Amino acid sequence: MKRTYQPHNRRRRRSHGFRR
Repeated sequence: MKRTYQPHNRRRRRSHGFRR
């Protein structure tokens, strides 16, 4: 099955403002 990349884990790592 094809899985789309949807990172719903917001609070996980502090990477220079990830998805801000």
